[in-house]
Amino acid sequence: MNRKNVLILGAYLILGAVLIVVGLKIDMDYYSTLIFATGVGMAANAAVNLIREYHRTRPENKADYEQKRKEQMINLKDERKILLRYKAGYRTMQLSVLFCFFGAGILAWLRADVKIMTVLFAMAVAQYVIASVFYKYFCAKM
Repeated sequence: MNRKNVLILGAYLILGAVLIVVGLKIDMDYYSTLIFATGVGMAANAAVNLIREYHRTRPENKADYEQKRKEQMINLKDERKILLRYKAGYRTMQLSVLFCFFGAGILAWLRADVKIMTVLFAMAVAQYVIASVFYKYFCAKM
């Protein structure tokens, strides 16, 4: 196993355990639950990644892991895959902007609080403006 990964994941596991204990010992309404849940999440994530690291580095699994890793490296450099990743990100941004606009409209019809509608509308506008700025930047860079 990669010693560096094991040390980092071990530190996360210990930090998660400490947060679990602190969350159980503190007697605050909201914050104790928040600290406890954060500790559970960190500890569970570290434990799963340690198990995955152990599984990958076993001698009988090493050849399969190396084959998958080679495929991933090829896919990362493949121009078609790069284009598909960009297109997926673009479509996701389009859907999130539409969701924000339609969500703000539906909430307006349901007479929801103005602050909620304003936040949704502002998020949609901000996403559009940021995407436009990136587009102009990338066009100028090419």
